[in-house]
Amino acid sequence: RASEEEVREYFASSCGGVECILTCELPLMNDGRSSGTAIIEFASVEAAAKAVELNGEDFQGRWLNIKYSTPKPIMAPREPTQKQDGCVTVFVGNLSWNIDEDTLKEVFGECGEIKMVRFATDKETEDFKGYGHIEFYETEATDKAMELAGTDI
Repeated sequence: RASEEEVREYFASSCGGVECILTCELPLMNDGRSSGTAIIEFASVEAAAKAVELNGEDFQGRWLNIKYSTPKPIMAPREPTQKQDGCVTVFVGNLSWNIDEDTLKEVFGECGEIKMVRFATDKETEDFKGYGHIEFYETEATDKAMELAGTDI
């Protein structure tokens, strides 16, 4: 996990020195692990543009995905994507660390018959990552499931 100092140094070297960075925040997930993101406020539009030019570069063995910030809060609900024909799977995110398959089946079972629930886990530790997918037998069930977007489970 990169430190704030390492992130500041990396971007300062490409964007005009340490004075080009006003703030640098490295958000953590609920369990204290790194979210793998940094929120950096630059002193000028030019410095921010230089940072965006680093998109795709390597930083400590990981490729960078750099975007300009948007006014919406980082943890705001995402807009649903366009449904593909025949889609039978929905993404469920921002789940409680204590969620279980039975609870998801209880909540989403009213939408249609569930074929499978898959929870995302860390490849190394196998720890739950806070999201998963629900696969239904019928595509119409996904429409009903999407009506539950934003529901506290």
